[in-house]
Amino acid sequence: MPEYEKWFQKAMDNIGTKRIGKSISFFKEVDSTNAQATRQAKNGAGDGTILLAEVQNAGYGRMNRHWTSPKGGLWLSIILRPDIVPKHATIITLMGACSVAEALKSTHGMEAKIKWPNDVLISGKKVCGIMTEMRTRGNEIDYVILGLGINVNFPVTDLPQDIRETATTLQRECEKDVSTRKLFKTLILELDDMYDKLLSRQSGFILDSWRGKSDTLGQQVRVVTIKESIEGNAVDIDESGALIVRTEDGKMRNIIAGDCVHLERKQ
Repeated sequence: MPEYEKWFQKAMDNIGTKRIGKSISFFKEVDSTNAQATRQAKNGAGDGTILLAEVQNAGYGRMNRHWTSPKGGLWLSIILRPDIVPKHATIITLMGACSVAEALKSTHGMEAKIKWPNDVLISGKKVCGIMTEMRTRGNEIDYVILGLGINVNFPVTDLPQDIRETATTLQRECEKDVSTRKLFKTLILELDDMYDKLLSRQSGFILDSWRGKSDTLGQQVRVVTIKESIEGNAVDIDESGALIVRTEDGKMRNIIAGDCVHLERKQ
């Protein structure tokens, strides 16, 4: 068994989760854990299956943007088969972000914030990105792939030049290497607990957790969707996890997906 696999397998020993991590696959190098998870999900991989890679050579985020994934990060995807309606699947992205924020607080005392829809921030800089992909059958979910990419033990200079001012790593924030295995184990326990709440129809817990960690609510924002650009004040999220924006004309817009930019607050 490769050393990388032994290292993370030890983190899963006697972890006691209900669903997430009952099956786990390790890769020294892979194109993308999300792409690999999609292939496995189509072949019937079970609920809670984890795919973990030391390096991704073709990692991607929302809108197929490249995600740099060097050695030293935590790159994983989880196959989920939740019994919820597809319109509520956005909550899974919020669930992932809350779990990462809780894990960072538990392991390193960091008060991470969440930028809607899928960025986890430390001191205003992105340390984690989340990518969810879904396949449905009629009005039922076949599977959701929850992809998580956390910048852990590598220098910011390993990231592309154009994002070095807006991104960070745990190594930089802590000024030392941190325990990736401890972070991984804590994250999986947090995810398992929140996923259990989702399946137990306690999505309100996840929504409230997200609200408490949000860096977006109360901000003036511009959200660019496939069809339009919407500007206004981010006032809340709805029961599906969509962002509610009050525009200048007083209208409330519920936005399921889009690129969100925080604007300067107007005087």
